Amino acid sequence: MKSFKNSCIVAVALLLLVGCGKKIDVVFPVNTFTVAPEGEEIMVALNSNGEWTVDATPEWIQVSPNSGNGDATLTLTVGPNRETESRTGEVRVSSKDNSASLTVNQDALGFFIDVNPNRLEFDQQGGSSDVTVSSNVEWTIISVPEWITCQASEETDFVTVAVGELTDPSISIRSGEVVFGNDEVQATLAVLQHSGSQSYISILPETLLMRYEGETKEVSLFCGESWTAEIDGNPNWITLSPMTGEGDADILVTVTENPYYTLREVPVVFTSASGLIAKLVVTQEATPNPHFLEVNPDSFSFGKQGGEAVMHISCDKEWSVRVDSDWASVSETEGNGDADVNVVVAPNVFSEPRSCEVIVESDGLLRRINVNQEPGDELLYVNMSPDTLYVSNAGGGTSFEIASNTTWNLTVESLGSWLILTSGTSGEGDALIGVVVDYNPTSSIRTGIVKAFHNGELMDEIVVVQEAKQGVLEVSMTEINATAEAEKFFVDLEANQHWTISTDALWVRCTPDNGNGNEQIVVAVDQMPIGQNSRSAHIQIVGDLGNTVVITVNQTR
Repeated sequence: MKSFKNSCIVAVALLLLVGCGKKIDVVFPVNTFTVAPEGEEIMVALNSNGEWTVDATPEWIQVSPNSGNGDATLTLTVGPNRETESRTGEVRVSSKDNSASLTVNQDALGFFIDVNPNRLEFDQQGGSSDVTVSSNVEWTIISVPEWITCQASEETDFVTVAVGELTDPSISIRSGEVVFGNDEVQATLAVLQHSGSQSYISILPETLLMRYEGETKEVSLFCGESWTAEIDGNPNWITLSPMTGEGDADILVTVTENPYYTLREVPVVFTSASGLIAKLVVTQEATPNPHFLEVNPDSFSFGKQGGEAVMHISCDKEWSVRVDSDWASVSETEGNGDADVNVVVAPNVFSEPRSCEVIVESDGLLRRINVNQEPGDELLYVNMSPDTLYVSNAGGGTSFEIASNTTWNLTVESLGSWLILTSGTSGEGDALIGVVVDYNPTSSIRTGIVKAFHNGELMDEIVVVQEAKQGVLEVSMTEINATAEAEKFFVDLEANQHWTISTDALWVRCTPDNGNGNEQIVVAVDQMPIGQNSRSAHIQIVGDLGNTVVITVNQTR
């Protein structure tokens, strides 16, 4: 007996040692992201087989959740980069055994200046108000109308804007723009003052300079009544939206690309219901004078061994060269005027031909040079592992590997869009593909297939299997104690499935006796017969997902 007891102790100790020795890993399937300078929210898959915590983040990145157990999808909220240089931050997640890092790159917004608010209105008596100027560069007040005064604070970002009383009875409104900034960046403040009469109209800005490529800009119309707009001569290269309205309005002015090498200009007249007029002048830049860019030859052909060839560039300005593949390169990536550039192609180790483009650009001109290469001798393969990917009912992020020596593209076959590939659906060579699986709300296992193709030919496939939803069937009480009198009891039922109720005694009844999901069950207990001191019954609730709950009913006198 003592020997058996000692053996049990040893077995338990070994189990504890094995459990304590489990290694907890954390992995980011995709570990580098680039976000916009304005900031954005990104979803990141994390793979783990145990508990983890987020233990390092830069102050400009917020991570949620910051701890968990097993696979998860992290939400990274990245704020705007208001500096003048790009920045890189690292988010680190750690388990008890290792850690994984995620790199976030963000370009700078560049030079910026904002005025808040960007519009001030004063009544006939005038007055003053403060605005806040935010910028990452030094700025000054570039221009200000003579009837407006501005005083910048030396200690804060506040600028006090003041206007005097509007004394001229012939002026119902006056408007102007205060311009802040420097040679690199500018911001405007719209200032209006009106006498209180409904008969006024004004436009800000009063002039617009548009790029020759075509663009859309916004102007602000201030009016106390209905108004209409008219474009002088109705040229087809400019549109306004809206063209009519009532009261103040923001108007979009759109111009098409200027096909001429001279600027063009048109006035737009806004007329109020009482006949008052405001004028906007729209000027569009001229298209720059053309220049030339010639590249010879316009294509190259190489054998499987690769090699080098000369490309001649003839141009009157600066130019740049880039290649859209990693197996070809050029000796020069930029230059000015005429030049000879070597195109270098590596040996083709794949068993099929390949092609790419050498792209030459100069001030809006672009030339594409085709580069073709004969096939090599190696057999092509695209292999995915594991063969089957198992995911829990809760869903989350996971990944699979691709081993390949050629290009490939992926497709997903599933009923619905619950299976998403987060690392792209095409590529070349080896890769780690992130997968995000939605929560499975059904009581059935569901499967999806990820297939890998090369030039339309199926190369490999994996099956993604997700567990079914687990059944929920719970009641607010499992025992009812009733008196000898007839009584009713109310039982709250929580369920995520269809259920059916039965009793083993006629003196206990339940309403309803079947249903779907959550419900309140009314249990009616009849009066106990005279001469009987106690009795018991059972209520059985059976769910379609296999769950069973029993409520005992006791009645005593």
